[in-house]
Amino acid sequence: MNEFKTKLLMCSIRTVGVVLIFWVLGLLIRYFEIDYEDVKAVLGIINSYSPELLLIGMLAGVGFAFYRSTQDETSEFDFMHFFMAGKPEDIWKLGYFLLLLVAMWSIFALIWRDKLTTEYAWAVFGTFVLKNAADALGKAFGKPREETKE
Repeated sequence: MNEFKTKLLMCSIRTVGVVLIFWVLGLLIRYFEIDYEDVKAVLGIINSYSPELLLIGMLAGVGFAFYRSTQDETSEFDFMHFFMAGKPEDIWKLGYFLLLLVAMWSIFALIWRDKLTTEYAWAVFGTFVLKNAADALGKAFGKPREETKE
């Protein structure tokens, strides 16, 4: 029964919160006498800068996730391990992850602005295919095999 009360309380808090947000928005609209042209201008600004805001949000999210996992006492992850030799974390993995984020963002931004060409999409895809091929060749030919003594 205690779990039901907790869920009911959380649902009530959320519902009251949403009602208060809409009520405050209504008061602000009346106080500042916001009309259709003002809303249209704000939505135009949001529409123009959405891809940039998305990129900033993605990078901030990555930074926040790394910060939180570094601060967590139970986590074995430490951001400084990226810069130390012999640790499980690798700076290349972080760079590759950020490269993937920027590639996804650039495709999103070009789709958003209706400027995505087939050549660009193939270039982004080809970059990752070539990167994986170089990694595979590096793993195959880069390390000498250990000699076994028989």
